[in-house]
Amino acid sequence: MTVNIAYEILNSFEPHYFHYKDKDGNAHGDRQFGFYSQDIHGKMPEGAPHTIFYDEDDEETGETWGVYNTANTGVHHVIIKDQEKRIVYLEKEIELLKDSKI
Repeated sequence: MTVNIAYEILNSFEPHYFHYKDKDGNAHGDRQFGFYSQDIHGKMPEGAPHTIFYDEDDEETGETWGVYNTANTGVHHVIIKDQEKRIVYLEKEIELLKDSKI
């Protein structure tokens, strides 16, 4: 994954408060803070699985969404590595500017 793609993916997500929902759409558990699976799935399907359930007549009976933190951690890792390079570069630039004023 390129750095530009990683930034594009991460910048497309907005964190929200939410409750997990069961396959019938009923909210349960404590309030969570994070990203909607649907948003992740739209940009990176491997990061958020979507399962649709069907009955014996092939009628849709429900759906579930999930998040694979491993895939999402990979995006964050690419960005953190890039930001570390930028920090090191800027620290060197600051030192050069300090030295030039002496």
